Amino acid sequence: MAIATASIERKETESLDFMAIPPRSIGYLYIKIHGIYLYVKILDSKICALYLEAMERDIVATLIDQWSNIRPDLDARPMRISGRLFCVAKLTQARTEACIRKFGLELWQFDVLATLRRHAKDLSPGQLLNTVMLTSGAMTHRLDRLEGDGFVERRRDQNDRRGVLIRLTPKGRRIVDRIAETRFAEAALIESVLEPAEAATLARLLRKLEAGIDQLPPA
Repeated sequence: MAIATASIERKETESLDFMAIPPRSIGYLYIKIHGIYLYVKILDSKICALYLEAMERDIVATLIDQWSNIRPDLDARPMRISGRLFCVAKLTQARTEACIRKFGLELWQFDVLATLRRHAKDLSPGQLLNTVMLTSGAMTHRLDRLEGDGFVERRRDQNDRRGVLIRLTPKGRRIVDRIAETRFAEAALIESVLEPAEAATLARLLRKLEAGIDQLPPA
């Protein structure tokens, strides 16, 4: 087989559909080519190392492989989506938080400030709650901190004597605009790993997935 020769290049190996079964010993792997499953011995040590290195980097594939081996009665394949989404979420959140920390803020602070900026008007604590998904107590504490830092201010609601509205201060508006520029540049950088058509397709599928999950019964 071609895969057992020393002439294989990375591009050629990427076209193969590697199965979710780990090699039983160093130098072997299980592959699928055109629907046919083959247990193959790799003669080229470099190719073997490349495969093992890829498996080490790909946590989700390794997870699926391990469960398929340990519990073959369980179908671990659905983890290729939910597990991958979890990993991607962690990666993107970490990069986003790193961008925001450059300005001395945390993600939750930017979230509240950005919500006020996007709505372009004063919002009540309840309206903020519906957007950033925090408990009432947590929101009050965080608004206190943002107000203490000079990013927001509270004012009385003229239509409700007991109500309070939250407003961005000029300082808050300046910093949220600066962070937004960096944040969107980072989002564009992440999206750049895909071709434009791929990005459009993924965005559509993620929207469909999000809407479908929202309709599922409680876990």
